[in-house]
Amino acid sequence: MRLLRQLIATTLLLSSTTLLAHSNQHIAHPNQKQMLNDLDFIHHLFHISYAPFQWKIDQFQWDLESETNAAKHSVLNNFPFTVKAFQNTIKKLCHTTKDYHVLPQFYSTAWASLPIRIQSAEGRYFVSEIEPNETGSLEYFPLSIGDEILTFNGEPIHELIEEFIEEEIGRNYIGTDQALAEFYLIHRDGSQGHDVPKGTVEITFRKPFSKKTRRTSLKWDYHPELVTNNQPKSLSKSLYQNIQQPTRRNNDFLQKPFITPHYRITKDASSLSSDSNEPTEMLGAKRGPLPYLGTVLWESDNETDFHAYLFLINGTEIGGYIRIPSFYTEDGDVSAFQFAEIIELFESTSSVLVIDQTNNGGGLVLYLYALIAMLTDSPLEVPQHRVMLTQEDIYFAAKSSDRLQSITSDRSARKLLGETIEGLVVNLNLIKCLLASHQFAIDQWNEGKRFTDYSYMYGINKIQPHPDIHYTKPILILTNHLDFSAADFFPAIMQDNKRATIMGSRTAGAGGYIEKVSFPNLSGIKQLDLTASFSIRPNGMPIENFGVTPDIPYEITSEDLQNDYVEYKQKIIQQLTSMISEHEEE
Repeated sequence: MRLLRQLIATTLLLSSTTLLAHSNQHIAHPNQKQMLNDLDFIHHLFHISYAPFQWKIDQFQWDLESETNAAKHSVLNNFPFTVKAFQNTIKKLCHTTKDYHVLPQFYSTAWASLPIRIQSAEGRYFVSEIEPNETGSLEYFPLSIGDEILTFNGEPIHELIEEFIEEEIGRNYIGTDQALAEFYLIHRDGSQGHDVPKGTVEITFRKPFSKKTRRTSLKWDYHPELVTNNQPKSLSKSLYQNIQQPTRRNNDFLQKPFITPHYRITKDASSLSSDSNEPTEMLGAKRGPLPYLGTVLWESDNETDFHAYLFLINGTEIGGYIRIPSFYTEDGDVSAFQFAEIIELFESTSSVLVIDQTNNGGGLVLYLYALIAMLTDSPLEVPQHRVMLTQEDIYFAAKSSDRLQSITSDRSARKLLGETIEGLVVNLNLIKCLLASHQFAIDQWNEGKRFTDYSYMYGINKIQPHPDIHYTKPILILTNHLDFSAADFFPAIMQDNKRATIMGSRTAGAGGYIEKVSFPNLSGIKQLDLTASFSIRPNGMPIENFGVTPDIPYEITSEDLQNDYVEYKQKIIQQLTSMISEHEEE
């Protein structure tokens, strides 16, 4: 059977090569030629910028040539081939990488959403959140939190989710695929190439502890498409010649984003709500769905970037809770200062700390390091990276090194760069790390290595403790399937250094920073995100596709979704009690 599959694959590849070699004779319209050129350019980008290239081949037998040729077949064998169909083809090509960073985004204003959130547990689907109407009221709304959803428009919801994963998410890690499909099922976005519905959807459901099936209809909050994709009837010959198209890359050395593109999409969706009504299950939501863990003794105000509070554990001990919604913020220096104030309070008052980073889409690595620096009183080892280099990187390294060479003291470092960068304290040691990172890139390039050996991001091999702020008590970090990128790295670093206990479900496994590339096209492609680094933990385990496995696994149950997370909360309290007891015995 394996030999037969190989024979079929070889035959398809040969026929594809033959067909593409004679494509000029077969193309009925210049738009097809234009689409083929776009595919050639995307193929080129993968070879230039995609760091996990060999890893995907070794791990999944990924074959970029075959996948690209399959996409070209779709263009050549379907005429007319619409821009929308081509966008779906690009999306499916990206899905073959099994990489949550690799995602095309399209120019589109269309989106539609329903006023509910759904979440699955134990093979069943429940209403987990309801958005209030303009007045903030849920009165007369036909559904309640905890209701079990059975069908959408007559189709069983589990079958609909499976179809959605296959068509819109791609198959990577089932837990994360499932969670993304549950979100996008009720929030369709034209920028993701989704078909955006309007009108109403008929839902069948049943109330908790009831076997009676009920029906209701919900109306899509629909916003129309204002960017039409009408194909021109003709193109000048110069527009569809085989030429390499110019690109725009994001190469700000201190702003390399360890963040999934899904973060922007879900944040855009949550921005449609008022701050007080921000859905708690969105990526980057300030407040998560977890209820208070105990009697609240102190709570952060609404102006603070973090939801934090002190609470009683079993009526005697005091615990601290802080939610890190993402590792991206509008002003990392301000957010890190707020974090420092909270941690300083918690260090003096609490016996244990809960850090809730569930539904965290990632962020910037320097900000991540800045927060970690306040959670330890000893240096912490960090993952290493292999990076794809181009002449642009070497040019930037050389020019930046010239600027940094003059720094000889902490004072001169801060005079040039400021007191902090994304909250990370600036000193001479940081400058030496940056210089070493630049020199490493230059040396690797001069040795002919376009894909570097392993090294430390920004040259920082250990996160040094903050000079003033340290949390020294036990830490419990809550994770789930919607923790991406920097939110993979945070629990990995804390786990590898035995600085925290990780509880929850496995993280997504998006193991590197992204490079955003845009290029002129008539296919509605806004940008393409690619993973530009490949990371390993100190034990040699990659983060890409593996994520972080918790020390204490916990999957949300149907009882949690129908009864205000009662089992989850109980499990957390049990773990905190155990951690306090163990700490007191040391």
